Amino acid sequence: MATATTTNLSELMATFYDKKLLTRLVPQLVIYQFGLKKKIPKGAGKSIVWSIYTDLPSATTALTEGTTPSSRTLSATNVSATVEAYGDHAIITDFVSVTAIDPVLESKADGVFADQAALTVDTLCRNILSAGTAQIARGKSAVSDLQTSDTLNAAEIRKAVRTMEKNKAKPHRMTPGFYPTIVAPFTKYDLIGDTATGSWVDVRKYVESRQKEIETNKVGDLYGAKIYMTQNLEEVSAVGYGANTYNNLMIGDESFGVTDIVGLNGASMIDIIVKQVGSSGSADALNQRGSVGWKVYFVTKILNANALMVIKTGASA
Repeated sequence: MATATTTNLSELMATFYDKKLLTRLVPQLVIYQFGLKKKIPKGAGKSIVWSIYTDLPSATTALTEGTTPSSRTLSATNVSATVEAYGDHAIITDFVSVTAIDPVLESKADGVFADQAALTVDTLCRNILSAGTAQIARGKSAVSDLQTSDTLNAAEIRKAVRTMEKNKAKPHRMTPGFYPTIVAPFTKYDLIGDTATGSWVDVRKYVESRQKEIETNKVGDLYGAKIYMTQNLEEVSAVGYGANTYNNLMIGDESFGVTDIVGLNGASMIDIIVKQVGSSGSADALNQRGSVGWKVYFVTKILNANALMVIKTGASA
């Protein structure tokens, strides 16, 4: 007996497309927020100068009665930077607009570019900070000497905090009493799995919040460092090295600056620009193109290298 099935009537079977776009997996971006922020007003040029006074020594010589001591000369150091423009865009044709199941310009395409813009800004900060004062794990003399066993642990955190305190670096104003310390997924894995005496596990063994941290995968604080995780930390390939290496960052207050120029849209740092099909006048005579994209005027600069540590480590896996 002949039976009609979806197989022999496949030409009649439609494919259903869910018009709700799936959530994209995007990195957790944390670096930019710790920069010292300053906007350049519109019409005020494209360069910025930060100034810092040179420290004065202690004045331990007693004053002589009735005698004015010699005056002290003040000096300052300037750090300058010039803003550059960054951006990206996509052209969307009218044919796509009238045939695509998902309305591209009206959907989440602008969100894709907004995430790209945020990643770009965060990456520019990361690349600048990776050139900061280096602490190579286990006292190795060169990054190329690092092995997979030279992992991030509590001892490296303590050593970096010691250097920051020796350099008189102030804890960050956003994390009072702590230096923000930014790690990668692989180096976080090693840090919170460290079981040596005085390690992450050891010092938190009797902390009430320990169970909650295990359940929520919160990172937490250790020896004056407040630990943050990002997937946007610089990783150097193991080619020519003993292991993939990671530039874990410890950031003091006012260690780096971030500056943008107020754009055409006012106070917003990043301009998200959507142009509908038919909005370009005679440049698009047949109304064939629309676009979506972003633009930002931005620069980042290390202001005080003594308030910034790059803890260079390998990773166990």
